[in-house]
Amino acid sequence: MKHLKIFETYVSTASKSYLPIVTDVPNLEENYRRLASDFLASISKDYDTRKGKPYIKGKGNCAWFTQEFFDWCETQRIPMKIIYFNGTKDGKKPFVAPYSEGWVIDFTHKQFTKNSKSQFKILQAKDFEEYGYDPEQAEIYDEFPNWIQNISPLDTK
Repeated sequence: MKHLKIFETYVSTASKSYLPIVTDVPNLEENYRRLASDFLASISKDYDTRKGKPYIKGKGNCAWFTQEFFDWCETQRIPMKIIYFNGTKDGKKPFVAPYSEGWVIDFTHKQFTKNSKSQFKILQAKDFEEYGYDPEQAEIYDEFPNWIQNISPLDTK
């Protein structure tokens, strides 16, 4: 699979009497960062990915990015799931994003940070508490939910 670097190697010396043990440990955060960059490069041929521009509601919302990324991963044969955070009591709308192995790939992160330079962010589900969402109430889906209707695409080139 050209988009994921599965393992990196490190040396562990548990005791001076043991020889170093070489084992493989995945660096999932870096793998997902590379995967997200590849996806954005792929769609930038057809869409204005709003790089360096502020987040505008209605131009590439979380549902659109999640659906497009999920479909793209299927064509690349990369397993991916969907995480859905319910709306909050203080009025935050529900949020959906690609999810795998405990990591969330958030392509609309600039809506939370107001940082127009941010293209995406790789986070743990628990990090969304900072934005008012309850990770304990989040739902994980194997497919993009067909009941999500508010999908706003990016502008085409």
